Amino acid sequence: MDRKKLAKKPHIIAIASIKGGVGKSTSSIMFSTILSKTNKVLLVDLDPQNAVTSYFITQDHPRMELINIYNSYSLIKKHKTFKDVVISISKNLDFIPSYLELAKFSKEGNQFKELMLRNAVYNYLEDYDYVIIDTPPSLSSELDNALVIADKVIIPVPLERWAVENLPLLINQIKELENNFMGKEAKIIHIFASKVEIGRVTSTEIMSLLKEKYLNKFIGEVHKSEALKKIIDYAIGPKENENYYKEYLRILEKI
Repeated sequence: MDRKKLAKKPHIIAIASIKGGVGKSTSSIMFSTILSKTNKVLLVDLDPQNAVTSYFITQDHPRMELINIYNSYSLIKKHKTFKDVVISISKNLDFIPSYLELAKFSKEGNQFKELMLRNAVYNYLEDYDYVIIDTPPSLSSELDNALVIADKVIIPVPLERWAVENLPLLINQIKELENNFMGKEAKIIHIFASKVEIGRVTSTEIMSLLKEKYLNKFIGEVHKSEALKKIIDYAIGPKENENYYKEYLRILEKI
């Protein structure tokens, strides 16, 4: 498909981390849900673990039995088109699900494979105000595809020393992709503290370290919350009166 000149380019945001269990997929769900209140949003699941897909496409969903055919992997590989795989979740939220088969992608030898997502979705982007991409918790081809197409990268960081120490690995990968594929177009990198626990001395110390090293990138915090965990575990909608919702809203106001 030839690339046309877009009349409007959306904000494209990759939610990224090279470690699992940091709140990445939860953040993808929250950001896309909140933004879709007032904007047209496309959410793309590029994580083979498909936590976001499991949230939106439950066992009784009419598309459940077709996910093995219509998914982000079949889109990237051009086995299916954008219109084939996209699912309408609500009036303002469209979704492209993931499937376990996506895990094969990093092992495949495709030329310019870092550009395959961009090539597959580019001509449809002007229909959206925001594109949110959930990514796998590792340095991988799926992550590279998300980082290449994104203009912003949001990194959730739990207040653990290893999480802060591993940040340069991801940031260096972003810079390398900029040099190889983007020329002078630098990504905007945002960082927020995730799963914050009140009263932990180590959390306070590491929060100070995170802000000291990345003050110009730091945009907020989200506390560990049973209410937030419950909406993911039971695939129920976020509640606007809950503290976690307000924290995510404050983060979005800063990007």
